[in-house]
Amino acid sequence: MSKRRKSSFFRIEYLIIGIFVLSFFIWAMIKADIGTRVKSWLSSSKSDTEQITAAPVDSLTMRLQELRPIYVIIDNLNMRSAPDLKSTILKKLPLHERIYFTGVTTDSTSQINIGRIIADEPWVKVIHEDGTEGCLYGAGVHFNKTRNPNAAFN
Repeated sequence: MSKRRKSSFFRIEYLIIGIFVLSFFIWAMIKADIGTRVKSWLSSSKSDTEQITAAPVDSLTMRLQELRPIYVIIDNLNMRSAPDLKSTILKKLPLHERIYFTGVTTDSTSQINIGRIIADEPWVKVIHEDGTEGCLYGAGVHFNKTRNPNAAFN
């Protein structure tokens, strides 16, 4: 008889713990929702004059702030319309020009002679500070301002 009581006691104990954990999660979700409602109410309660005096931010500037800057490490690097040597040249970028990496690269690599070696890198999609979007060969850019020692015209 004592075994029967003990097993039912454990079931009740687990049930109580389960109810406590469930009520905690419900409480946390309610608190989080109330917090977001208060924040949205506070932000919408600003006067019209405060909203007018705020400096307008260009959408391009906002987009560039979200992207990681990279730098041209081969002088006169061609920004192209597509990841291909035969595509249209959009710009010639000088050494150490800052551009913004969109995070998009080609799945495959291309072998291109850059002077002293034949590089085997993917193409990367970038955005110039003036808003021009294009593709650059991966061997021509880096996250730091350096020079590619293997490029012919550095």
